Amino acid sequence: ILALRQSLEVDTGSLTRAQATIMLGEALYHSGEFRQAAAVLERVLINPQTGVFRRPNPLLPLNRGLQTLANSYRQSGRFDEAKRVRQVQSQHLETPLQGADWALQKVLDEVAARDQRAARRALDEGAAQFRTLSDGAQAHIARLAVCSAFGPGPAPCTDAGVSAAYERAVLSARPRWAVSAGM
Repeated sequence: ILALRQSLEVDTGSLTRAQATIMLGEALYHSGEFRQAAAVLERVLINPQTGVFRRPNPLLPLNRGLQTLANSYRQSGRFDEAKRVRQVQSQHLETPLQGADWALQKVLDEVAARDQRAARRALDEGAAQFRTLSDGAQAHIARLAVCSAFGPGPAPCTDAGVSAAYERAVLSARPRWAVSAGM
């Protein structure tokens, strides 16, 4: 984090500075400094005078920055802001993996906001993005997050559905999804 902060003091190039700022925001997020991460990412992703989000640039990891900003808002309890950023992010998905990750994060947003109906709806709406990937790890983790937060109930939260999702998630060998779902 210190090295990224120091590089921002020296660098005057706007694109390189924007890239380093997104990396700093990600580093702050992953170290648990959610409010600081959001503040740093807001400066690079949102025009302070207009409130408009930055336009896409092939050299700037805009989707990654938007995802980290929305995740930072979620972790800070700023659910409406996370939802707004997630909507903007949905316009910048370029690959099936980004779509599946976005759908998973949307489910996790609703789980964190403790909105059972919205979480189940996001899970259903994410099904198309989840099916684009061969192992479907995001779908299984999303199901586990919804079921663990809101308990048993209608499909997909039957005992058999939860057991199957857990087994498939474990077999996918993607521990970062397990961590993000709070398992």
